[in-house]
Amino acid sequence: MPQAPQLHQPSIFAPLRATARTRVLALFFAATWIVGVASLLFIPGVPHWFFYAFIAFTAASLFFAQYPHLALYGMAATYPFLYWQIIFGPINAPVVDVIGVFAVAGLAVRLLIFAMSDKAAFRATHWWGGGLFLAWVAVGIISATQTIVLPVTSSLYYVLRMMSFFYIAYIFFPMNTMRNSKTLHHILRILLGVGVIVAIYGLYSFGVALANPNIPDRAIPVVIFGFAPLGINHNLIADMMVAIIPIGLYLLSQEKNPVIQRFFLLSISLMAMVNMLTFSRTGWLAFVLEMVLLVVFQYRHHIKRFFKYMVLTSLIAFPIIAYMLYFTFTSDIVRSSNQSRLFLNDIALQMFEDHPFIGNGPNAFVYQLSYNKLYTLEYGEPIDAHGFIQKVGSELGILGLLIYNALVIYAIFTAYRAYSRYAKNAQESYLLFCLFLLVCGSIFSQLFQTSYYSPKMWFPIGVALAAASLAKKKESLSI
Repeated sequence: MPQAPQLHQPSIFAPLRATARTRVLALFFAATWIVGVASLLFIPGVPHWFFYAFIAFTAASLFFAQYPHLALYGMAATYPFLYWQIIFGPINAPVVDVIGVFAVAGLAVRLLIFAMSDKAAFRATHWWGGGLFLAWVAVGIISATQTIVLPVTSSLYYVLRMMSFFYIAYIFFPMNTMRNSKTLHHILRILLGVGVIVAIYGLYSFGVALANPNIPDRAIPVVIFGFAPLGINHNLIADMMVAIIPIGLYLLSQEKNPVIQRFFLLSISLMAMVNMLTFSRTGWLAFVLEMVLLVVFQYRHHIKRFFKYMVLTSLIAFPIIAYMLYFTFTSDIVRSSNQSRLFLNDIALQMFEDHPFIGNGPNAFVYQLSYNKLYTLEYGEPIDAHGFIQKVGSELGILGLLIYNALVIYAIFTAYRAYSRYAKNAQESYLLFCLFLLVCGSIFSQLFQTSYYSPKMWFPIGVALAAASLAKKKESLSI
């Protein structure tokens, strides 16, 4: 009988103990680390916190080197909470990014350890879209060195921190550590759980907004005990609902327990309702896109029956839809948002026209906007470009825009190819299709939002791409 896939990957200690050579190398690296850490205490000008931070970094990296799947679970549980941050000395980063740093360092350690006894360890790594990524970084570096809008060092740091990190932590890491269906399904359940929590939070926020005349009547993140882990923008809720609803559809389709089925159905309905209550035009359009793709690919042979359900759903949701239309055409908030977006688009177009080939430099948009007194007087603090086309075009020019567009199109193609070619049964087919929906909805949302380099966009996509990679390798995705 075939063996069930193992959930955990091989221990990093096995290759260290394999031969006398690897044992000597392990002792050498351990001694070098001890000497290096101890020297930090005696180097003038190095603060003591750096000594403790280095030890903590090493411990966390070794932990995730041994248990990489736990890093994936940690990312899944924290990826939308970008304002839940760790502050230690000069370090100020979201929890999910801190996990990502430790995870990537752990993966590097793991690869080095296994390479001691197997030279093929590095060759076995999977660089999805690696050529595009290298071109993306190269254009970013070239553009950064040519910028006159902000300091070159700040622009280069942005290349490392934002433009490179999303690929390394949220695409490369999942694709090289998610090795079986059990890990995948654990991640999907965690994502659904986090989506339900955020949906409940959004529903609570909507109730608070109705009771507070100073808050717009919509599902918008509110501060709880001085803490707003999602941020304060309604689109942050909508974007997550768009990404998680397809996961709920898949888990519902596979569940046999009637009680859990009802829980999944209630969860999907709650997330769809909260997405509507955000009154996010992007969230609504992305959700409609996902439903259209669902009908076209899965229910086109039952279109009449599906249409009846859609009519019934529309009638039930009619009060929300009517209020959305009223809110869109009468709200000062929406009017101001429209004017602000048009202003941002004008700035992006002007920057693109000034430097169309290589752009104005990574992170130049916010700097350029901060110099525009008309914007700051009218709308306040500068914000980033709303949409990856405006963002990338203004900062990296036509070269960067072509590469980024190629990257997102390749992500859609990879997800669709896995669904259309590699599924071995109906369950795998529907799983890969729902992940294809997730990729399409997430990318579409960022045509109008600002999470184009963020785990909010790229971690769910990374999970979908890792699942596609498993399917391509003929690994079973069934449970």
